[in-house]
Amino acid sequence: MDNKNNTFTCSFCGRQESDDVLLIPSPSGACICEYCVDICSSILDERYEQDIAEEDTDELTFENLPKPKEIHN
Repeated sequence: MDNKNNTFTCSFCGRQESDDVLLIPSPSGACICEYCVDICSSILDERYEQDIAEEDTDELTFENLPKPKEIHN
């Protein structure tokens, strides 16, 4: 919150609250605007997709299952 004019500003990009910018305040007094939330969401989505892709490469299939003797060893 900007004490000079009692307006909220985004702690990430500095946008001020207005009719076309929604700000989400935190309990600590920091705020994030809807645009920064969208950017963060995109980053998290990309990270999630990368994690899923990495998990898929390690997935066991019938073709790459170890033989019982390999498991025993």
